[in-house]
Amino acid sequence: RSPSVSMRAIQRHCSRLSANDGSNLLRSSSMHRRALATPGLRRGKPLFFDMIHSNNAARIRIWLELKHGMRDRIDTEMVVYPDLQTGRFARINPLRKVPALIRDDGVAVFEARVILDYLERKYSTAEPSFVPESPEDRQLMDLIIQCHDLYVASPNSTQPGFSHSQGAMYLSPYETRFCSAARAIDRPTRAKKIAEVWKQLNWLESNIRGTPYIIGSDLTLADFTWFPTTIFMEFMLPRVFGWPDVFRDPIYFPKIVRWWGHLVARSEFARVREQIYGYWEQKWEEGQFESILEEVKDTSYQWRYPIEGEWSGPQRVKLNYQRSPGEGKRIGRCIDVEDRGELVDEHDQHEVSMQDARQAFPGPTLGTCGFALVEAPTRLEEKDFKDEAVVRSRYYEEIEAIVKTASGARDVYIFDHTLRETGAQSLNARSDSKAAPVNRVHCDYTAVSALRRLLQLADEFNLAKTTDRHFAFINVWRSIDKEQPVEDLPLALCDPSSVSSGDKLVYEMQYPERIGENFAMSFSKDHRWSYFPHMTAEECLVFKVFEQTDESSGADDMGFVFHTAFEDPRTPPGAPTRRSIEARCLAFF
Repeated sequence: RSPSVSMRAIQRHCSRLSANDGSNLLRSSSMHRRALATPGLRRGKPLFFDMIHSNNAARIRIWLELKHGMRDRIDTEMVVYPDLQTGRFARINPLRKVPALIRDDGVAVFEARVILDYLERKYSTAEPSFVPESPEDRQLMDLIIQCHDLYVASPNSTQPGFSHSQGAMYLSPYETRFCSAARAIDRPTRAKKIAEVWKQLNWLESNIRGTPYIIGSDLTLADFTWFPTTIFMEFMLPRVFGWPDVFRDPIYFPKIVRWWGHLVARSEFARVREQIYGYWEQKWEEGQFESILEEVKDTSYQWRYPIEGEWSGPQRVKLNYQRSPGEGKRIGRCIDVEDRGELVDEHDQHEVSMQDARQAFPGPTLGTCGFALVEAPTRLEEKDFKDEAVVRSRYYEEIEAIVKTASGARDVYIFDHTLRETGAQSLNARSDSKAAPVNRVHCDYTAVSALRRLLQLADEFNLAKTTDRHFAFINVWRSIDKEQPVEDLPLALCDPSSVSSGDKLVYEMQYPERIGENFAMSFSKDHRWSYFPHMTAEECLVFKVFEQTDESSGADDMGFVFHTAFEDPRTPPGAPTRRSIEARCLAFF
C-alpha cells in the first residue's frame, strides 16, 4: 500500500474530527510516512500511532489532550487497518495492532498500558499528574487498569482464534468482509465473553472509590483506560444484545453512571466518544453486525444482562422522606401528651437506587461509611429476647464485645434496646411489647440531643460529666428469627458522605417529662442507599448515629447514619414478618 493511499484513508477517517483536531493528527505527515517506512529512525520527537475507533489507542489520545503541552512534544499518525498488515508496521509492532509508539531515540514500544505508563513517567514534570499520590490509590488504579486489559480488552494470546472479551460485541461468527476467519467467534465463546463483560462491569462498580472519578477527585490513567471501552459497550450492548442502557440508568451501576456522565460532559472525553461512536454507526449502516444479530436469535444462550429474575444489584425502591412543615409549624410528634397542633409529621415517597451492600468490594466499614455488617452469632434463642432481664444481663454483654471489636472503642455502655415486629401498632415500645419498624428516613440524634443524652447517661453510669471526649452513639441491629432470613421490611442505610447539611431536618418529640429531638431528612437525588439482603440472626448491623471526635470540632458528619425500614420489591409472597432487636450504645475512644 503506497504512503499516498494510506494518507487518503487517514483523511477519510479524520473527516469526522474538527478542523483543529485534524490538523493536530495529520501535521508533519511526511515525517510520519518516513517513520512508518523506517522504524528505528532517530527522531526529534516521539511518534504515536493512533486509530480513530481503537479504545486502547484512545486512552493515549485523551492523555495527549489533557497533559499540558504534549501535542507540541509528541507527533501523532492516524492509521487504518490496512496499514497494520504491512511489513513496515510489523517492524513497529509485531502484533500488528495499535497503539504503538516510536520513542525519540527511535525505539518502538507497543501495548497501551506500557505506552501510557512510559509517557506519564517521561513527562512527569508536566501538569497535571494522572497518577495518585498515595501507594494505596496507585495500587487500586493499577489493578483497575490490569483487570480491564486482561479480562475485557486483550485476547491474552497471539495465536489465531483467540479474541478479547470486547470482541464478542463486534467480531463476526464466520469470515466476512469485516472479520477474518482467524478472528471469528463461535456462539458458545461469544456467550461466555458477553457474560464476562457483565461480570467486569459489576467488578468496576464495586471498585469505584470516589467522585467524580474512579479513584476520587482527580483524573487518573484508570479513567482514560475504561472510558473509551464503555463507548463500545454503550453502542453495541443495547442494540445487538438487548441490554438496558447501563451507562445512563442508575438502577444497575449507580457509581458507573455518575462517573460516566461526568466524563461525557467534558469536551475531551465527548470528542473521543463522538469519534468512536461515529465509527460504529458507520459500520452498523454497512452491515457489520448483521451476522451477530442473526446469531443472538438463538435463545438457548444468554445474551441479555442482567438475567431476568436474577438481578440482585441496585434496584429502584421508594422511601419515605420528611415533608417540610407549613408556616408556623414544626416537624415532630407528641408521645403520651396532648397534641396541640404545633407539630406535623408528614412524608412523601421518593424513588431511590438501593445498592446491595453485599456486592460492594471492599464492603462498608464504620470508618468509610459509618456502618458495617458483622458476623456475630448470639447465644440467645428467640424466646430469650422476650425476657428483659436476660437481654440486659446476657445480650448486652455480647453487644459490648461486638461494638468494641467493630469500632475500636475503649469503653462501651449499652443503655437501651427495642424489639420490633411487622404489624406492631406503635413506633415506641413499652417494656412488655414490641414496636413497629420505623418506615421513614431518620437518624437518632442531632448534635444538641446527643450531648444532652450524654450528660443524662453520665448520671446513670456514674461517668464524668464532660463533653470534651471522643465519643459516639452506636446502634446494633439484628434479626431474632433463627429460622428465616429477613425478607420483610429490611433496614436500609444512607452513606453519610452523600448527605448535605441542608438535607437534615430537626424532628421534635414531645414527652410528658421532656422534649427530645432527632433528625429527619429531606429528599436529594445525591443520597446513596444500601442494604444487606437476607440478613440472618448470625449477623449484626453496626452503625453510628452520632460521633464527636473532640469538643472543638463538634459533630462529625460521617457519624450521622440515616436509616429506615423499607418495602423491598424482591420480598417473596408470604415472607415471614420481620422480628428484630436494636441495641443502643454509648462508646468512648
